[in-house]
Amino acid sequence: MADQQSGSLSADMSGLQAQSLKKILSNTISTIENNKSQIFEIYETARMAHVYAIGTFLDDEGSLKLAKAALKGLSGEMHDQKNGGYYTGLLPDGTPMDKKLCYAHAFVILAASSCYLAKIDGARALPYF
Repeated sequence: MADQQSGSLSADMSGLQAQSLKKILSNTISTIENNKSQIFEIYETARMAHVYAIGTFLDDEGSLKLAKAALKGLSGEMHDQKNGGYYTGLLPDGTPMDKKLCYAHAFVILAASSCYLAKIDGARALPYF
């Protein structure tokens, strides 16, 4: 029974990884240029970092790569380099959304703490504010 559950979990993780590859925001402008109709929200990117950090605890093969990619996205365009903090997201043209919300920052803290506990490079260096 345990092997059957383990196999099911592995299949579920593989399916999630395939979906996530399309959604994780990388730190390159080419990602934005290739997705001109998509709004990137920080909630989604931070949740992915958190979920795939948990995947690394389960020794899931693809989780580390996805958690690192999500961290990279959080420390890139979504971080306000000038004033600190995080934008709620990026518009399809790559410009940041006007708002910065405490709620969104909570997701960044969750992602950073999960990745830190999973010993993922870049988690500790993620700018909090």
